[in-house]
Amino acid sequence: MAAPAWRSAFRHAAVRIVTGSRSLLEALELGGPFLYFNGVLGNGRQRRRHRPEKIVQLLALARSAGWPTDLLSDLRAFSAGRRVAEVVVRAANAEGGWRRFPPAPAPSGFAPGFESGGAVLVELARRFASSGKPASRLVAETRRASHR
Repeated sequence: MAAPAWRSAFRHAAVRIVTGSRSLLEALELGGPFLYFNGVLGNGRQRRRHRPEKIVQLLALARSAGWPTDLLSDLRAFSAGRRVAEVVVRAANAEGGWRRFPPAPAPSGFAPGFESGGAVLVELARRFASSGKPASRLVAETRRASHR
């Protein structure tokens, strides 16, 4: 599929299945239902999610933002490769918490002006292009400023 067609399909999908950091951020930015799966490792009792930190933190934020418990349970299960068919049917049929999928939790813990990751990245790139400072110094300055 050509890139423009893919972007359009992703943008207009009733439910998006995302598999990594970038597509997760894109789904959150667009809003609407998504399912996140980044793989599982091991078998049986040794089975575990691959790199679960993103979904674990997102679910914690979503829980504190008041997302429906059935939706949180479905997202958690799908990310672990459990109840896949059941969760897909619930999402596709807009059942329970999927009926009114909540907006992404608002960014928290950042100084004013650092709420939009995209805007911060553009500004950082502009500063890098015009300042002559090493990237490591610009990143360190931006990190310090973002958490004041």
